[in-house]
Amino acid sequence: MKLVDGRILREVSVILGAAAFFGLFINFFHPHGVRVSFTRPPLPYADDELLVKKLHRDAQSSKPGTSKGENIRYTEPALVSTKQVIDLMTKNDAILIDAREPEKYYAEQIPSSINIPFEMYDLYKSVVDTLSADKWLICFCDGPPCDMGELLAHELAADGFPKVAIYAEGIEAWKTLGNSVVPEGE
Repeated sequence: MKLVDGRILREVSVILGAAAFFGLFINFFHPHGVRVSFTRPPLPYADDELLVKKLHRDAQSSKPGTSKGENIRYTEPALVSTKQVIDLMTKNDAILIDAREPEKYYAEQIPSSINIPFEMYDLYKSVVDTLSADKWLICFCDGPPCDMGELLAHELAADGFPKVAIYAEGIEAWKTLGNSVVPEGE
């Protein structure tokens, strides 16, 4: 006893194939077609002036979502370069956040960075709650292809922090450019 006739399966396959073909065909020629891609476009680097303007404009604001009934405002994190990280740290306008696991952080870290591992974000909520909303929170990890810094930045922005940035080049680029890294406790 056959549960499904072979003829029905062929007809269903032809209908599904034709629908997929026509859908992709129309999407290809439609002016607002859906882009089919498995790679994300690169993020543009933040303009130096934007970092300063945004910092001063928001300097008096508190972290959104801290009082009941206040809507959480999600903003896209900015992408910053090594030079911008150094400039913001020199002005004491930023907190560097290492999104790597604690073992890697304790082995080597960018001086004055703190560790909030992305994969343990919920366990570090007490640390997140102490972060200043009037400073840039710059998240990083090892560098490409590591994306934990970017994921952590999006998590912090979704939690209502208004000034979040991604240092995508990470600790590997930091070292390559001759900047220091230190083991925990030094």
